[in-house]
Amino acid sequence: MIRREHVAPILFACVFLTSTACADGSLDPDLNADTAPEFVLADLDNKLHRLSEYRGKVVLVNFWASWCVPCIKEMPGMQRIADALRDRPFVILAINIAEPQRRIQKFLKSMDINFKVLLDKDGSTFKAWQGRVLPTSFLLDPEGKIRFRAVGPIDWDTDEALATINKMMPDQQ
Repeated sequence: MIRREHVAPILFACVFLTSTACADGSLDPDLNADTAPEFVLADLDNKLHRLSEYRGKVVLVNFWASWCVPCIKEMPGMQRIADALRDRPFVILAINIAEPQRRIQKFLKSMDINFKVLLDKDGSTFKAWQGRVLPTSFLLDPEGKIRFRAVGPIDWDTDEALATINKMMPDQQ
């Protein structure tokens, strides 16, 4: 569970990223290529999603909160890349950290976001993935291994990010 005393360091990191050179996160290769920790999380309709259900697809796992300015800034790019790869084996799982469902729904409506949003109500999934800063993202290959990670916001709809994702697609290997 994310407790009140843990929110301040995450908020500080989020604010820090918006005001420093770190604000342009980079997609860094994960040389260990460990299998991503399993999770089962509900979406906004209370439907459960198990990470392992997405094997065979490239998965972008993004941890975020609506109060996090860098998170907000990267979401339109995430939506554009979701739209561009709509017919490909690719999915975005945007995991909100410990916010009320009503706030999340209002936020998403204002942003016109329609990729999958899952709820980490107590922050335990974020902790299991060793998250410390929002946003934090992971690109998983079709076997469920973490191939890339980004701490801080990413411009997801750049040619470089798109090329990285396309190279990971099952039909491109």
